[in-house]
Amino acid sequence: MRIFILLILFIFSSCSTPVQNPPSFAYDLHLSSFEGSREKAIICFHGFGGDYRVAHTVEPFFKGKATVISFNFPDHGKRSGFFDPGRSSFGTIDEILPALYVLKQTIIDRGCRQVCLYGFSAGGAALVNCLSVLSNSCYDLDLRGIGIREAEKKRILKVLEKGDIILDTPLKSMDELVAFYGMTKELEVISARYRENKMDPIESIKNWKNLSLNILIHFQVPDEVLSNRDDQVFIERVKKYNLGKTDVLIGYDSGHLLPHISLWEYYLQKIKL
Repeated sequence: MRIFILLILFIFSSCSTPVQNPPSFAYDLHLSSFEGSREKAIICFHGFGGDYRVAHTVEPFFKGKATVISFNFPDHGKRSGFFDPGRSSFGTIDEILPALYVLKQTIIDRGCRQVCLYGFSAGGAALVNCLSVLSNSCYDLDLRGIGIREAEKKRILKVLEKGDIILDTPLKSMDELVAFYGMTKELEVISARYRENKMDPIESIKNWKNLSLNILIHFQVPDEVLSNRDDQVFIERVKKYNLGKTDVLIGYDSGHLLPHISLWEYYLQKIKL
């Protein structure tokens, strides 16, 4: 089965279509899409060390029934021990502004009526922070710079209510990482920035205001990359601050390695796509 999936990923690796006219971010945004339904889209948020090609692990499960969109975060492709954490954007508004722009481009400019968000690992943390920023006013000035004002914020959130939020083995807290790996220089710098900007995911959830979303949280046991220490706290906090439905799936098939076939089998059966 794994060989079959890898073959599919190879076939699709050259098939995504770059989306034209992105804004002038100072890096390769690489906004791309696998075109499918014009009514339904799923936007993919990649994890640490990854890039826009995370969509290649998602698209085969939708088979054209949804447009699968992906992009690069500013620090895409970085590897632990091989970058200067002080010059990265992790835990800042600059990290998630491109993701918010992609939401705006998909919902406001393209007019897609049902949008799902998929966040893997650190991309799940960024997804949590995007929801926080959209549901309060702390970063409104930054949002205006990419064309998102109060009316656009409300419209984006309204469309997201019609879709699903999929948090796939998300980064939950910086303290959990420190407990798992020890206090490295990278974690010292980055975790301090997450806290200062109120973007540590497990705390950022507290800034969700009046969100009524369909959320699916998926954890793998064991998670050999992030650990499972804070899984239950994260689940309880999402359930407390999401006014909509929060579903939880525990998988045991592939750890932190994509694709999580058990997740997509469960999700596609649940929504009957």
